[in-house]
Amino acid sequence: MKSPAYWNALLYELSVKLLWRKKKSREILRWEKARQWIPKASNVVEVAAGTGRFYLEMLSHHVKSYMALDINPAFVENMTLKGIPALQTDLRKDPIPGADVVVMISALYHFKNIAPEFLKKLQIAARDRVIIVEPISQPLDRKSLYDRMRAKLVDIGEGPIFQRYSKEELLGLCEKHAEILHFEPLPDNEFLIVLCKKNHSKDL
Repeated sequence: MKSPAYWNALLYELSVKLLWRKKKSREILRWEKARQWIPKASNVVEVAAGTGRFYLEMLSHHVKSYMALDINPAFVENMTLKGIPALQTDLRKDPIPGADVVVMISALYHFKNIAPEFLKKLQIAARDRVIIVEPISQPLDRKSLYDRMRAKLVDIGEGPIFQRYSKEELLGLCEKHAEILHFEPLPDNEFLIVLCKKNHSKDL
């Protein structure tokens, strides 16, 4: 069953603040680090955009065009009401519109079971680069109440998610299926990765 955090935008943002206890300054820092790799006047698509806060905080006066993609109709409706271009999209099935830059923040682990194919899909959509910000941790402990809550709160309707990426897994995935332009640790055990397509890659 879908987590209450995904029922509407308000509950989602509240859950992020309460459960992950992210400080505003650290969120701003990771957004700033990601924006540094987005050339001004770029065309940008953000996948799994959530409630569109990255766009509102960092991109509204920086990019030429922007499109938010998310599977959650409540999130898409909320973004549309805020004036954010948004499209309800099942990223496992639907195509990703082409853009200069494709961005994904704290969501790649949702697609871990199809990671190689999904990473290729991001690259195909990106004319220039893919920017990923991803949390790094060991698998959550099923015996821990706190970890079970964390796993359940990211359930978008496919079941609790206990698996996250280790640094080695994430690097290995990206090195195999892309060319890493930049890799940088961020606060709260997150990493920023900037990718481009491998030249003449047979995978794409």
